Amino acid sequence: MTPDRLLHNRAGSKPALVFPAISTLLWLTLLLGLSALLVFSAQRYAAVGSDFTADYAAVRSALAGGPIYGPEISSLQRGYGLAEVIANNHPPTSAIFFLPVAWFGPAAAFFIFNSLSLLLFLLAIGAVLRREAVAPNKRFLLLLLFLLWPPTYGSLALGQSSLLIGSLVLAAWEQLRRGSDLRAGFLTGAAGLIKLFPMLLVIY
Repeated sequence: MTPDRLLHNRAGSKPALVFPAISTLLWLTLLLGLSALLVFSAQRYAAVGSDFTADYAAVRSALAGGPIYGPEISSLQRGYGLAEVIANNHPPTSAIFFLPVAWFGPAAAFFIFNSLSLLLFLLAIGAVLRREAVAPNKRFLLLLLFLLWPPTYGSLALGQSSLLIGSLVLAAWEQLRRGSDLRAGFLTGAAGLIKLFPMLLVIY
């Protein structure tokens, strides 16, 4: 190999080594930031009232043989040391989605629910970005913008079900684009079990 070619290969190898390293560092930074946000929000779940605590208390009441609506739910929330009590105004079917985390304490349940909702949300967005053939080096920026969007981190801070509903709606849209109306209807219906407003998409 000639010296010129050797120098060319060495120079040309730098981007191949540097850019993946920078990309990995950025993804790790994002992951650590998300982890810190999830832990911080779980530690402060009692500082604000949220839909999560109302749904969590409703499921805990149901597991004990009690009602999922009414003053009993407010009493349970006060027992968790919440600064604000929120009434449970969601469909009774929403309890299905909170049942898996109801076996844990409030803070742990808050963390698990947020983590799973965020994971599903990122997977749904990633699927859309791949479908739209967005370049990999642009996906990080777009995902970062989604995460910095106030409704996104606001949902995480309050433990709301918006990310979970958004994931189901995005998945339904993806199935529609693939021509699978049955799966799209199933996913939309699942979103409607949590809150009623996604059912407006049936008109579409």
